[in-house]
Formats: sequence, structure tokens, C-alpha cells
Amino acid sequence: MAEVLAFAASGIVVRPSGDDDSAVGEERDAADLLVGRVAALPVRRQPVRGWLGRVRVGCMKTFAAFAFLLTVAAFGCTGTSPYMTPGDRAGITAAAESATVVFVRPSYGGADRVTLLDGKGRFLGDTLPRTHFAVTMPAGEHTFISWGENTSAIKATLAGGKVYYVEAYGPTGPGTPRLELRAVTLRSPSYGKIDEWLSKTQPLAPNETAGQAYLQGDSSGVASVIGRAARVLAEYKQELPEHTLSVEDAR
Repeated sequence: MAEVLAFAASGIVVRPSGDDDSAVGEERDAADLLVGRVAALPVRRQPVRGWLGRVRVGCMKTFAAFAFLLTVAAFGCTGTSPYMTPGDRAGITAAAESATVVFVRPSYGGADRVTLLDGKGRFLGDTLPRTHFAVTMPAGEHTFISWGENTSAIKATLAGGKVYYVEAYGPTGPGTPRLELRAVTLRSPSYGKIDEWLSKTQPLAPNETAGQAYLQGDSSGVASVIGRAARVLAEYKQELPEHTLSVEDAR
């Protein structure tokens, strides 16, 4: 599977890739052709007369906005982060005295970029569409938090020498990015999809030094989101199993 990575001054730019990059390219070519043909249509400039003309113009603007949203939904978005670097596809392992947690975002749903941190304010990484990254954590209890329009959290109990997985997913929300975290457990249907997800997403690696400096620049915001995460975890009822990662959920 080919990986398509481009770089911008602001950081890494992740573009869609999968088992069949040619199919993605054909879809985008078709979209570009459609947009080009629409743009090339002749425009007859006529004065807008009466209420019927104003209604017609309003409908045309609404249709154009709707068509744009459909295009974004169909072909996805790119995402950037100055705190993530290209990773590799070497086998994911864990040292005997620590655990490895893999945050994987298998789809384009949700925002371009959402920052993840733990309950102590440690920068874990930025999750981007169709990417995954691994973080080394000490064995024991942890809280993983997504910092966006909403606050989502996971309580985790990790064992040394084990690898755990967390899925990032969610719809697009207005304003600040929105994303949810979901524990990949032995009981969840997504447990059997891990290998497929890893093969179809691009590996990244967090620049923890730069990311931590970014969080330290907004210490009050970090404290606020950690407080919200504690309240969110206390409010989970039926959703609690989806937000709980146990020792036996290692893979």
C-alpha cells in the first residue's frame, strides 16, 4: 500500500491512502473534473428582478453550499499537525516494564486534528484522519482525554509488556474539532479490526517535546479539560464499558 505524505511549513500533511490508492486517485480526479466543468459553465449576468429572482438566487447559493458539503463528506479531508512526524510500519511491541497504547483513527469522520493528553497533562499526540500512533506508558492506571469541542475520556489499567488500542472517531462538529475516544476491548466488535485498521492508516510519531511545550503554553486550559474529563467519566452510565480499558484487553 502506497503512503502519500506531503509536508507544509506548519507540519505534516496527511492525505488519504488505503489498500487501493489508485481508486482514491480516480475518485479525486472525477471530483476535480466535475468541479472544473461546473466552474467552466457560462454565466449569464442578469439583474435580479422581484421576489422570485431573489428566491432563485437564494436557492442557487443553498445548492452550491450543499454540493460542497457532499464533496467534503465523500472525499474526506486532510489534516495537519506541527507536533506529529512520519512513523514506520515496524511491528508494534511493548517493553517488559511498560505498556504501549496505540491510538488509531480508521476513518475521516470527525475533525482534522484533535489533541490527546493523559490525566496528568502529558501530551500524547494529535490524532488525524486515517492515521495511528503509539505511545509508551508506565504500567498502572491512566486517563486518556481528547481535547476538542467536546471532551471524551477513557479510564485504562495497563500491564507491562502489553499493547492496547484506543479508537478515535466521531462526526464533524462546528467550531472547535469534535472527537470521541472508544476503548478497543475483548468484548468490542472493533477488536477483530485492528490489523485492518493498522494496514489502512498511516503511521505517525508524536514529537512529545514540542507537544508538551504547546500544552504548557495553555496550562489553565489543560487543567480545565482534565477537570471536565473527570466529570465526563463520572457521568458515563451505559457508555462506561466503551470508555474502560482493562488489563486483559491487551493484544
